[in-house]
Amino acid sequence: MEKVGDAHPLCTSITGRFMVQSNFRRNGIGLRIMQALYKQQLLDGIKFDFVDAEAYLVPFFEKLGYQTIDKIDYQMYESSVLMVLDIPNIKHHEQVK
Repeated sequence: MEKVGDAHPLCTSITGRFMVQSNFRRNGIGLRIMQALYKQQLLDGIKFDFVDAEAYLVPFFEKLGYQTIDKIDYQMYESSVLMVLDIPNIKHHEQVK
């Protein structure tokens, strides 16, 4: 992975596969989990969060402020979309309060 600006590796995080059990979906729990994660990242001084999202989740992550970097084609899994969130971005902070 290429260096992200001048960010130190300790100022970045990686959110792996984000999953909510099917019977708990569509009630806002995913948003609440991501809000809690975002607040913790702010406290920890994280500047960038990377997520490896399935294609159908891209709109969800875009609403949270993530931007698409590239598509990843895994040999053993379906393709994914690599996305990044610029955590100190004030516009994003207002969006997820």
